[in-house]
Formats: sequence, C-alpha cells, structure tokens
Amino acid sequence: MKRIFISTVAVVSFLASNVMAQQEGGLYDPMLTMYQFQPLNINPAYTGNSDSKWRIATVYREQAYVPHRPFRTTSGSFDMNAPINAWSGNIWGFGLSVVNDDQGDALLRDTKVLGNFSIGQYLDPRLQHSISIGFQGGVASRGIDYSEAYWDRQWVGEGFDPKVATGEPLLPDVRNYFDLSTGAQYTYYSGDLMELYTGVSVYHVNRPDVSLYGDTANTNLSRRINVHADFVHRLRPNSMFAIKPSFLYSRQARRANLRVGTAFQFLFNEGTRTTGKRSESSISMGLYGRMATPPMGSVFDVMGMLSMEFAGFNFGAGYDVPLGSFNTVNGYEGAFEFMLSYRAGYRRGLFSKYSPKKKGRL
Repeated sequence: MKRIFISTVAVVSFLASNVMAQQEGGLYDPMLTMYQFQPLNINPAYTGNSDSKWRIATVYREQAYVPHRPFRTTSGSFDMNAPINAWSGNIWGFGLSVVNDDQGDALLRDTKVLGNFSIGQYLDPRLQHSISIGFQGGVASRGIDYSEAYWDRQWVGEGFDPKVATGEPLLPDVRNYFDLSTGAQYTYYSGDLMELYTGVSVYHVNRPDVSLYGDTANTNLSRRINVHADFVHRLRPNSMFAIKPSFLYSRQARRANLRVGTAFQFLFNEGTRTTGKRSESSISMGLYGRMATPPMGSVFDVMGMLSMEFAGFNFGAGYDVPLGSFNTVNGYEGAFEFMLSYRAGYRRGLFSKYSPKKKGRL
C-alpha cells in the first residue's frame, strides 16, 4: 500500500512540474470564492475525506466582471466514504461532481459530469497522520450559441447586418470530450486543538481538445495545478472559537491565481462526540485577498464570506470586490455566491464512521 502511495505522489509531482512550464492556452477554469464547499474541484483526493458518512453541496456564482452578460457558474458535488478494509487503516472514497459554466453574450458553456475515487492510509500508530490519493474522470462538453455571436464580415459600410454570411468555417456548436484529473493530500489531526490539510492536484491531465473551429489546429484545455493548505486551530481545549487560515495557489497556462485569508468560527453549540444526540451549530465569517495575473495584467480582489451551520446543514454567501482600475470597466460590480450543503451522520471527533476507535481523518 505505501509503495502505491509513494509511486502516485511521484507521478503527481512530475505532472505538476510540467504544468509550471506550460505557456500555451487561453481557456481557463472558473474560480469559486467558497471553494471549501466544493473540495472535489480543488483536489480529487478529498473524496470521502469528511467527518460524516456522506456530504452534498452546491455553489452558485454570478460574476459581473464583464461589461455585458455576467458569467454564471453552478457547481455541485456528492461524496461518501466506504467501509472497505477499514480496520487495516484504509478508507475508500467515492463521489460525483457536476460543473456548469456560462460565459458571455454568446453563451459559451462548459458542462462536466465527473466521477471521483480516492483511497487513504494512516501513517502512524496514533493515527494522527494520513495521506490519500484521488482520481477524477468523466465526460464533458463545450458549446456555443452562434446566433448570439457577431463577426467582422457582418459589418457593412457604417451599419451591421446579422443576415450576412459570417464566412467562418465553424464546427457543430458542441464539442464532447473526456476529462481526467488526479491529486494527493496529507492530513494531520492532533485532537481538539489543531487540524492541517495540504495537497497538490493536477486537473485536465489528458489536455482534451475543446476547439469549436474547423480551420485551426486543436485547442487543448491547459492543465491546472493546485497547491493548497487549510489550517484549523482552537485557542484551548473545548474553546468555542476557532480560526481557519487557508491559501490556494492555482496555475493554468499563463494565468496564476493566489488566494490567502482566514475564517473565524464561533460555536453556539458543540456536537457530541459519541452519541450524536446534540448537533453542532455555528457561524463563520471569512475575509480573503486574491491576486490573479492573467495575460492582460494583474487583478486584485477582496472577498468576504458568511456561513451558518445547524444539525449538518450549512448555508452561506460570499462576495468579491475587485480593486484597481478594472472597476471602471465593469461599473464597480463584483461577483456574488450562494452555498448550500449537508453532512449526514456528522459527529465532532468521529472522523471515520466505520472505525470508531480511530481519531485520524482521511
């Protein structure tokens, strides 16, 4: 088992090093403010890595960073852990994720339906350290509504005539493709005071062709590398206050995206560890900064988030505020998100439903 983990981590590291050298592309994945509630979009190794039997979540984002029709992104996921060889320290995770992204007036749409799988292993007798690897694969499609697109040849004299032939050798308006991703992550759980999660992932390993044109070479979706870490710390045992700093670095082709910040969690009621008769309720507030360096220049955002949890249900909202000269382009409009999630069988401290003597998390 450990040899499999070592080999897989080596493969992921090799792919990551190749991604950093990539300079092709121009097609980028959408980025969510509340990405913690869509962990399968950050690392497939998070599949089943939960303090619950199963969890389901959805996030809706509307981004008005463009002068015309806003970009809209909807992402949903479901994952669970399974009692396969659990007493030997292994937990297997299975999941499903769906992403739909609409861009601009021409309704450039990307839709993905992806299956997820992971397997984890404890690394020490005290079960505080664990590592897991994950894989994601499925079908996707990229399409466009040509009736809403305009072309140079349709400008006649000083006017515009949409009935004039475009002269563009266009393919059918939908391109289907297969998408494959992988990742690895490490977890440290000390007990009631501290938790650490960190990992690396590579999305679009196979670099699928997503071109919608017939007279050009293949347009491949560039690989995306994520390096991430989340830290949870309580000031003292049984404290009702916790801080949750995190960072996410993402690189896809020539675009780099760095997000850093922290959330503050206040517990109104702490869930019971064994009986599960008392549910946890809390409120979390977060403040983050993001710097993106796309090919046209740097963009800076400030992001706020508020969420509330009760009896496994969690709902919240976030908003991005763009800074700098970009405000003059989009009329000082930002991007907002809404989130709804549910964790089934959640009990604080019971990180493996199928091995109750173990306190580590996979």
